[in-house]
Amino acid sequence: MHLSDQQLLQLTTESNLHLQGCAVCKQRAAVLQSVRQQLKQPPKMPDLAMSWQKIEQTLSQQEQQDQQTAGIAKVKKQASLWRYSSFALAATLLALLILPLLNITNVERQPNDEGKMLSSWIQESNQLQQQLEALIKADAPLGLDVEQVHYQLVVIDKKLQQAYLQNRPDNDKKQLWLRRKQIIETALKPMPMHVISI
Repeated sequence: MHLSDQQLLQLTTESNLHLQGCAVCKQRAAVLQSVRQQLKQPPKMPDLAMSWQKIEQTLSQQEQQDQQTAGIAKVKKQASLWRYSSFALAATLLALLILPLLNITNVERQPNDEGKMLSSWIQESNQLQQQLEALIKADAPLGLDVEQVHYQLVVIDKKLQQAYLQNRPDNDKKQLWLRRKQIIETALKPMPMHVISI
């Protein structure tokens, strides 16, 4: 019969004699002694000050990375804004330069009111585009995706340039200018807010 854990921890002369002759009890006694020694030593606590410093350092690094990522995205957005704005500006300047020439050469067949109406649409389109660009720079919420709006404006501006260069009828030009104005007006409408009930 082997000794109990209690007997191994509190050795008497009888249990000491048994322990010298029993290999199983010797092994259990050695394990109990090592557990007892480990329990006597205080546990090693991690340095909390160092842990907090590591957490703070990690958080500040992540914050810096987030700021850099946001800065890169903003620069890309501004670069694409200027790229698309240059197309729109070129189309507008081309239209403003060619429009007076067309009005002078076609005075007999084009009433003056139609030319004024076309000029007013061009001017309104330019004013709306300036408002749109100001809202984009201010990061205001818009009714459409900014990239999609810019793409649609580039397509319309190219069609306008072709219409003027190919001397298409004024009605075609009016339709294009009206479509351009509608695209910008749609983009300037604020996004609808959806109420979510919980």
